[in-house]
Amino acid sequence: MGIIVYLLGIFAISISISTTTADGVCQRSVTEYLVPASQQTHEITFIPGKNMLLITQFSNSKLVKATTAGNNQGSQVQGAITAVYVHQIGDSESGLHGLTESKAYPNMYWVSLEKGNKLILLDPVDTSLTATPIIIKKISGMKLV
Repeated sequence: MGIIVYLLGIFAISISISTTTADGVCQRSVTEYLVPASQQTHEITFIPGKNMLLITQFSNSKLVKATTAGNNQGSQVQGAITAVYVHQIGDSESGLHGLTESKAYPNMYWVSLEKGNKLILLDPVDTSLTATPIIIKKISGMKLV
């Protein structure tokens, strides 16, 4: 079974494909899970080995932490979204954008505040859905040359 998660507006779409049915027929299903409303939901990543997803919302500069029913393994999300909690990163006009796991800082993630011209190293505090992410490092005023 494979589960793939896509973001469309205010929904996280989970597509489940199973090829091991008793009658040999491949079955597919699509399930929609509500995530907090935002005009522009952007990136999604999972925290390896945890039952948690991170989702950035650009238009309101919020980071959504979502738990799933099973542990995330490899490159697949296992199980349905079971709960979400929203955290403000910067102010509502900062433009939270980008989301990638740091190679140099284990269990940390780089995000940008596009409208605030900042790059942030973030500890998502993956032990709790409601725990506020911690800004570890902030780089301001980057300019392209």
